[in-house]
Amino acid sequence: MESVRVAYGKALAEYGAVNENVVVLDADVSASTQSGFFAKAFPHRFFNVGIAEAGMVDVGVGLALGGKIPFINTFAFLLAFRAAEQIRTCAAYSKVPIKLAAHYAGLSDSFDGPTHQSISDVATMRGLPDMAVVVVADMNLAGAQKAAVDLQSVFVKNLAFAVGVNVADDFEVLAG
Repeated sequence: MESVRVAYGKALAEYGAVNENVVVLDADVSASTQSGFFAKAFPHRFFNVGIAEAGMVDVGVGLALGGKIPFINTFAFLLAFRAAEQIRTCAAYSKVPIKLAAHYAGLSDSFDGPTHQSISDVATMRGLPDMAVVVVADMNLAGAQKAAVDLQSVFVKNLAFAVGVNVADDFEVLAG
């Protein structure tokens, strides 16, 4: 059984192959977020900004203003809290379309302790204007970011581990 994050990484690389405007940013955790699939396929469109989540969101906003479709990857709790001000002010209030890929969602990072668990992130992100929230249920929905591209901004939560298939392969994701 494939993990949700591996399915996400593969889907992201596949999407990058059909849309040259897709760029990917990662906070030095691409082995965990699986954005490394994209980095290997498109190294010129992959940006490892290091452990600088707030700055990564600002870079993503700049790329979006330049016509790119940025997928910003790190752990869910870091996006929702460490980069919250940039997400709110630079993306949501300014209506700049960014795609936030929040990994190790909920309690799926239980082995790293309570500081890495992300429970209230949905409430934080859902309270922002024009911010959609997508919680991926299984690896069949890991391609949900494709459906979410047309949204203004989206916060996609990906689990860390493999889960059983919860929906059919042909389930259509309707974002909005």
